[in-house]
Amino acid sequence: MDNNPTQLFDIADKYLEARDKHDESARATKSLKDELEELEWQLIQTMEESDLKSFKRNGVNLTVAVTPCMSPEPDRKNELWDRMKEQGYESLFTIHSATLQSEIKRMADENDGQLPEWLDGLIKQFDRKSIQKRKA
Repeated sequence: MDNNPTQLFDIADKYLEARDKHDESARATKSLKDELEELEWQLIQTMEESDLKSFKRNGVNLTVAVTPCMSPEPDRKNELWDRMKEQGYESLFTIHSATLQSEIKRMADENDGQLPEWLDGLIKQFDRKSIQKRKA
């Protein structure tokens, strides 16, 4: 490109305009995501108060999905890592945390839903609720 300031300024103006649009879109997306999370929470609460697990609306089946989740107790992570390594799970610490979670879930599944005793107090279990949407 030659040293044409007009061309340089034109490109810079287009870049800045596109950047502003991108930033506004990101803000709108975050705002919409926050709104969806709030509405999902309200819908779950209302369905649970009405003792509903699912219902149909406008050709869509809405269901409360419960996903069991497990995560390390925040103030005991180092102890958990040490115990996991002692039990032969050191390979889990070089891969994604979702893999660790699925391995802990597998251990519980193989033990009638209970975690091995050596994990007592190191893992917290909770259910994550969400709405599943499917065509009716």
